[in-house]
Amino acid sequence: MDKARIEAAYRQHIGPRAAELEALRGRLRQRIRLISAGVAVATAVVAVVLIAYGADLYSVGISAPVFGFVAYCVVYQLIASRFARQAKAVVLPAIGEVLGDIGPLSVKNGRTWMARARRSGSLPRGAVVVYDAFVGRHRGTDFVMVETGVIVRAERKSRTAFRGLVLAISVPSPAPSQTVMSFRSGGVSNPLAKYAIDPKRVSFVSFPETPAFEALFEVNAEDEAEARTLLSPDLRATLTGFMEQFGKGKVRAAFHDDAFFLAIDDRVERFEPVKFNRPVGDLQASTQRLSTEMGLAFRIIDDLHDGPSAAR
Repeated sequence: MDKARIEAAYRQHIGPRAAELEALRGRLRQRIRLISAGVAVATAVVAVVLIAYGADLYSVGISAPVFGFVAYCVVYQLIASRFARQAKAVVLPAIGEVLGDIGPLSVKNGRTWMARARRSGSLPRGAVVVYDAFVGRHRGTDFVMVETGVIVRAERKSRTAFRGLVLAISVPSPAPSQTVMSFRSGGVSNPLAKYAIDPKRVSFVSFPETPAFEALFEVNAEDEAEARTLLSPDLRATLTGFMEQFGKGKVRAAFHDDAFFLAIDDRVERFEPVKFNRPVGDLQASTQRLSTEMGLAFRIIDDLHDGPSAAR
């Protein structure tokens, strides 16, 4: 990754607009205050009217503040989302242009790719939410990068089963069978149960020649010989590095059909240049961080192509 070009993009396209973003943030925060004040007044008026018409004082006293708080949260979220979209429009295109052919992907296409990720065994079953999605190309290889969440609902309760980044990278040769790399937890639970994997069709594949990889990953594959071919020493080293970088149990990967899928479940908001509740600052640290995040696919592509490129 060319740090000099990233720094030049910051100086030319991103840094000069930081003051503009901060001014927008100030205006939007003022709008929140005005709307919240209006909601508070309207809530108080309605409460007084209800009490005047015989409503229970205790019930109104409880429900009115709750309604006001919920209304404030909704307004805040809508306006904060608008600011986030504007900040992304300033920062992300400039970084994508420096890194190469990286641009936005529609939410609909992002969901299609996440459905494929679930079928590969890299994402758990559940309802998919797409937050940000990008499509790119590096060394002649297409890739998709989606910040996504998976929500599992049961018995009127819901929980987040996954929240993080998923990469879908085209492979030089399609893999007709399924190969899945999951965290070796050492527990007694079935690591395949929550995923679209038929345990009868896969078997455990050991890689004793790479003990660091073997200590962190459990590989299950339909074809052992194919799994050994696909998981080159370089790719095993990169996956080991990702697990150490993002945390044990945070990384899962799979080869399926014509793509390699990498899922990083680290529960962070990756592509947000600045928080709405904090001053914008100079955006330089955000530019460097986002360029690293958006370039994650390059490391996998380099491994799939047997060596780093000049852009690495």
